[in-house]
Amino acid sequence: VTIPESITKLDFGVFSSCTGLVSVFIPEGVSIISDRAFKGCTGLRSVIIPESVTTIGPSAFAGCTSLNAVIILGSDTEIDDSAFAGCTSLTEVTILDGVTEIGPRAFQGCRELTSITIPDSVTTIDISAFEGCSKLKTVHYTGDEEQFAEIVIEGVEKEEEDETEEEEETEEEQEEEKIDLFPDAEILYQVDVTEPTIDPTAPAVTNPASAATTKPTVDKDNKPDQNNDDKDDAAKNGSNEAMIILIMIAAVAVSIAAVVLKVIVERKRAKQDAESDE
Repeated sequence: VTIPESITKLDFGVFSSCTGLVSVFIPEGVSIISDRAFKGCTGLRSVIIPESVTTIGPSAFAGCTSLNAVIILGSDTEIDDSAFAGCTSLTEVTILDGVTEIGPRAFQGCRELTSITIPDSVTTIDISAFEGCSKLKTVHYTGDEEQFAEIVIEGVEKEEEDETEEEEETEEEQEEEKIDLFPDAEILYQVDVTEPTIDPTAPAVTNPASAATTKPTVDKDNKPDQNNDDKDDAAKNGSNEAMIILIMIAAVAVSIAAVVLKVIVERKRAKQDAESDE
């Protein structure tokens, strides 16, 4: 599917549950991908979010179980609640500079996710954003350790303390809390992210626009075979019809023969009765 350049907003559930949708080209100019826009598109393989998009709404791509690669070019973009939750085939996510917030359960349940790139423009990540990403082993962060430590982690429940001293956390405690966001992953700092690419060996198309506008080709050499198949089917159908007609004729003939036989028997009995009376 190629979305026209005149479109600036993808409305609520616009492609929801389109299970036959394999690729989509979102043009520069789209600013909002609304709630559930592509939810349940189980055939969708990859997606590139253009820089113009500022909001990826709740559950926008949730349940896209064939989605294996996501590139978010970013421009003051927020990844909302459960935006990519349940994308069980997702292995790699590249978020470029400009994304500011990764919301609750944004990538929850992406159990095949192994690597994610997070830019230093991100200021807020919810504690549940990567719940259930058990295979996440590498986090590429474009900033340094100090910048990473400044990321606000939302959704952390804190117990109320009576004393002011107990309410204040040390820098070490804050750092440990942020590291817990990726408990099993190695965080690589000051990563230089160049042009993002989608693995060409993956089943997803690398140029959705050209793929969507390319007309399917027909092998001319196969046309005779198709015609022959049609002729064979027609011949079989004709043979079946002829057989049915013959069976019907035979049935009628049997019925007529039965009637004639009955008449002959009745006449013979009548003749025998007349002779016996004489």
